[in-house]
Amino acid sequence: MLGPLVVLDDVGDVRAIGSSTQRLILASLLVRPAANVTTHALVDAIWGDAPPRTAFESLRSQVSRLRQVVGARLEGTSDGYRLVLVAGSDRMDAARFESALREARDDPTQAAIDALVEALGTWRGDAFGELADAPTVYPAARHLEAARLDAWELVANAALDHGRAAEAVANAQRILDVDEVRESAWVTLVRALARSGRPVEAMRSARRAAAVLDRSGLEPVGAARAAT
Repeated sequence: MLGPLVVLDDVGDVRAIGSSTQRLILASLLVRPAANVTTHALVDAIWGDAPPRTAFESLRSQVSRLRQVVGARLEGTSDGYRLVLVAGSDRMDAARFESALREARDDPTQAAIDALVEALGTWRGDAFGELADAPTVYPAARHLEAARLDAWELVANAALDHGRAAEAVANAQRILDVDEVRESAWVTLVRALARSGRPVEAMRSARRAAAVLDRSGLEPVGAARAAT
């Protein structure tokens, strides 16, 4: 899920998914493991406002083929389908990543931060890849992308706390390349630049932060304070 959707077997080999429709069905089920996703929701996700008359029959056919990839864990319900993971949700890379993020938030020891960096290294691209904008997938994809920025911010601040200002600069900039109105990342960047002996760049970044946030209608309180 932390990139284009991939299914691995028990020994780590990639299992081919037969079609883009099957990939979308699987993604729609993965975002709510063990929860029912109705056939109507899946039809809407696949065909939008103009489903063919054979939509429900086609859906059943696609699910049958997808079951050949994921096995009996793809279960039918009275009005839809659900995916039950045999060994629990920790089989999903997204679940492992979010677990590492929670642990680093709760107790940001160096070991927890190192584990979080390792979890960040499992990302292979944007969450869910080309499926991210599907109506059944979009909220989960946005949630994961926001969590990834939160994780990098934790890593950046931990580096700053431990005197690794240059590392904090790089990680704060990584965040701002994705979300330039994230004020807390600007604060980290300004402080890291100042602590790394680059006061002119720190002031320049603080002014840029204030301008960016002002254009977005946000009050640049934190970024402005960081420059003083």
